[in-house]
Amino acid sequence: KAAFRDAARLRGPLLFLVAGDELIVDRKATDRFFAALGPQVVKQSHLFPAARHEMHSDLGREQVLAQLTAWLDAQLKVRAFTSLHPAR
Repeated sequence: KAAFRDAARLRGPLLFLVAGDELIVDRKATDRFFAALGPQVVKQSHLFPAARHEMHSDLGREQVLAQLTAWLDAQLKVRAFTSLHPAR
């Protein structure tokens, strides 16, 4: 309950890698939490339909790790740009 209550206070960027064949985490709760994040949050969500709970070590992990790597690269580029060109 506290996580949902405080979701709008979080700052990003946030990446949700969602397993479509998840048996441990409530997918609907994950979707609700993602939706509850405030508009100030830079967020992305990616569904991997055949993935299970440990996507990083499951079959198809290459796609999961590629998505994570691409997102991290993008975030590093944004941070590098903003550190070189601070807002005035």
